[in-house]
Amino acid sequence: MNYKRGFVSIACCALLQTFAFTSCSDISIINQIEHDCNANGGNGNPSDSTSKRKVEVGFYGNVNLLTTKAGTTPLQKDRNVNVYTWYQQGEYITTTNYFTNVAGVLSVSRNVPLSLFPGTYEFYAFGIGNKATTLPSVDISSGFMNDLENGVDYLTAELTNQVISGSTTLDLTLNHACTQLLVDIYPGSSTTKIDSVQSAAVQAPVTTGDFLSIFTGRIVPVSTFQDSLFAMNVVNNSCNQILLPIKNTASLKFNFSVYVNSELTARNYTVQIPLVNSTMLAGSSYHYRVNVAEESVTIMDASVNNWVDVDETGNPLTPTPN
Repeated sequence: MNYKRGFVSIACCALLQTFAFTSCSDISIINQIEHDCNANGGNGNPSDSTSKRKVEVGFYGNVNLLTTKAGTTPLQKDRNVNVYTWYQQGEYITTTNYFTNVAGVLSVSRNVPLSLFPGTYEFYAFGIGNKATTLPSVDISSGFMNDLENGVDYLTAELTNQVISGSTTLDLTLNHACTQLLVDIYPGSSTTKIDSVQSAAVQAPVTTGDFLSIFTGRIVPVSTFQDSLFAMNVVNNSCNQILLPIKNTASLKFNFSVYVNSELTARNYTVQIPLVNSTMLAGSSYHYRVNVAEESVTIMDASVNNWVDVDETGNPLTPTPN
């Protein structure tokens, strides 16, 4: 039995429309192809007319809300997807373009569908869900993606042992490889009024040496941190940021500047946010409430909620209605 393995890269980009803005998303898929050439008497080469007839393969795209709870959200409407296919020997096969004309459904454009020979396939996917950017390169032999950053919503997915015998549409469920921190600033007494949150920053994991494995979909959690605090997005009185997964850490330093009671000078506070079980797990969203009173600041225990889709400026995103 001969095995051919290929790499498929999907790059998703949000469309900028006249009256609406959605974030961009890039998705790459590593497509590992297992093909039994002897069963059909052909060599599996797509240019070989004696090989098996190709069949069309499509995808539904959904994103997990939280690894510990049920529920998914459709991939954003109006996203373009390019699929590039190679064999392991470096032979380029084809490029197929998709777009989400309907949220969660990757529709083929230009009437040129992805066509594969019948066989058993493994699909490994990764993407960036919160901003438009070129995807980092992937080492095909190891499946590692290096040069990771905080603030980036890395998405991964895998479909293994997919037997393709005829035209089909597969469910592609993307998982968040990072963790999410949300902090809401509230008045801590009846005499305190929060006018606005000026800025916020948090202790963030180091990025040197970190990598994402496409095959496992995991980023190894770290317990070392950058010297300087990492800026958080501020939307109204809420602060949010995406971080690389964290382990063996009791708390994170959190600094914020806030205008209170119509005062002309912002107050500046630095506090320690306690972590749940000394970790921040991939796919989980940790939500804290900080109460600011006249003479004190109180941090409430975290709740672990569904992931909140935000763009790179911290503004919430919801799937565009069909």
